[in-house]
Amino acid sequence: MKQVYTPSSAAEAHMLAHLLDQNGIQAHVHGEQLQGAMGDLPAGNLVQLLVGGEDYERARDLLMRWERASGPAEPLAKPGSRFRFVAALVFLVVGMISGFALKVALDNSRFTMGDTTVGVDQNGDGRDDVTWIYHLGGGQPYRADFDSNFDGHTDLIAHYDASGVQTDEEVDTDYNGAFDARSRFDNGIRARTETDTDGNEVADAISYFDDGVLRRWEQIDHRYGHVVRIDHYGPFLLERSELDLDRDGFLETVRTYDRFGEVTETTTRSP
Repeated sequence: MKQVYTPSSAAEAHMLAHLLDQNGIQAHVHGEQLQGAMGDLPAGNLVQLLVGGEDYERARDLLMRWERASGPAEPLAKPGSRFRFVAALVFLVVGMISGFALKVALDNSRFTMGDTTVGVDQNGDGRDDVTWIYHLGGGQPYRADFDSNFDGHTDLIAHYDASGVQTDEEVDTDYNGAFDARSRFDNGIRARTETDTDGNEVADAISYFDDGVLRRWEQIDHRYGHVVRIDHYGPFLLERSELDLDRDGFLETVRTYDRFGEVTETTTRSP
């Protein structure tokens, strides 16, 4: 016996077996007891319609004509091909979803397995001075390492989001191997920078930016635990300073400056 068709249910199998019988072809329904255990669920390739090998081609021809006459339907499949097609489709969809989830996870992490890099030698000394780092299969770099003074050591590291927009930055401002300044970016524009000016690994100077332009700078004296100076900037120029000269926690001295940075007025205020 040879499987000639995969019915959608035991009822369809018996109907088609009767159709073949009317045309002189003896057909057998196999697997209906298995489908019965599934209740009203689809047959799932359990029910088979079998015919003798000598009747296979004529039975196939009759069933194909029946499908065409019975309305829109999928082409007559080879035995088991419906199940294989559905299974392949399911695996394809699951694979696409899993791949997308993995890409999102990689793009939003510092995970480095499978990273690829692109380097640029700017001064022609045979060493890459800029290195762009990509996640496996990523279209945008998530990090870039810069050697600004061409000494062979990275002194600036920029981080990017999945769209290639910069999110933060680390800088070794004095090229001593320690990253002493860290900046945060909003929508790719510098918003805040914290700097360790005395080398104790604690930020003591904070710069605030408005649309990437410096507007305020604060100095913290950690011996006293508070801000001891605030500089206010206009368009690229220092305009006014507030200072705590006696370190009592109150910024009592106010200085204003001209466009050349010279003090034009000094006042003292009370708490």
